[in-house]
Order: sequence, then C-alpha cells, then structure tokens
Amino acid sequence: GQSQIIGDALLPKQGIRVGNIGGNSFHGSLAVQGKQGLSTSKWPQMESANRNALDQLLSTEISNTQNDIVGLNQQEITNSFLDPTLFVDKDIADLSGKKLSGNIVIRSSHEIYVDASTQLTDVILVAPKIRIGNGVRGIFQAVASKEIQVGKHCHLKYPSAVVVLQKKNQLPNSNTYGTQPQINLLANSIVEG
Repeated sequence: GQSQIIGDALLPKQGIRVGNIGGNSFHGSLAVQGKQGLSTSKWPQMESANRNALDQLLSTEISNTQNDIVGLNQQEITNSFLDPTLFVDKDIADLSGKKLSGNIVIRSSHEIYVDASTQLTDVILVAPKIRIGNGVRGIFQAVASKEIQVGKHCHLKYPSAVVVLQKKNQLPNSNTYGTQPQINLLANSIVEG
C-alpha cells in the first residue's frame, strides 16, 4: 500500500523494486528517509553484548512461584527504575486491562497476549509467542523465540522493539512451515524503535 522506509537502509544494487502483496500495490514514493548503503549477502551482526542480554532473557527458566512477586492479580503495577527489576512469571500471560509501567519484565513459558485495553510503558515482554491485538498503543519491548504478531492499527512508540530471536539450542527446520521465527505486522501498524 503505502509502506515507508524511515531510517538507515542497506539495499541491493538494483535498489527498491515496487511489488504487490495480497493484491495491494505500492502507491507511495520510493525514497528512503535516511542513509543508504549497499547490502551484502550476510545480515549485519548484532552487537555481542545485546545478543548475550537477549539470549539470557530467553533462556531464563520460568517459575510460576519463584519470581511472581505481585502476580498479575493487580490491575496496575508501577516499578521505578531505581528499584530492582520486578519479574512476573506466568505460564500464559493475558495482559488485557492491565496497566504496567517501569522496570518490569513479564515472562511466559508459552504466550503473552496484549490487547487495546492494556497500557504498557517501558516494560519488557518475553515469551516464545507474543500476540499484540488490534489497536494496541504503548511503549514496550517484545522479545520472543518463535513468533510475534502485531495486529492492525497498532502504534508502538519509541523506544519500542519487536524482536524474534531463536534460542541458541533451537535449530530451524526449513522444510516445515511455521518453524522459522517470524514477525507478522498487520495493516496500518507502526513500530518506532
């Protein structure tokens, strides 16, 4: 439709080519708003400190009792960055109607769900699968080992992040559909990060 590239971009020699996805043709300008460089056959490598921090988040064992200090029974939780990180561990975390702010990490061994009634500010979500429903607005980092889906009309403000990173011990199976890590960003959604 009207996709944009805002920020630095590494492009192939032929540059940007107009395409058609699901019957939607591109109608915008082909300009990149940022620095342009020539891409190579390899992805840019993540800084090792960042990779190690993400690997540590993904590899931490989830315990439903060990770190569940306040649980998700409260509708509103705020934790200052001057205080120790608050970890909330759940098997499946449905954050509908919750207002979470500050130095909080929500971890799930299976899935985290966020909907438009959820208010997240500066929190980190960690799970194999994270589903962000339609109309979600907030500032948060979502880190998954398998899949993240961002619904329609979402706006994740800076410094949000949507990261899918396989655990070191996960081996992708390219012959089976759905086993590759993936991010699905649906129509009219913006991720600033």
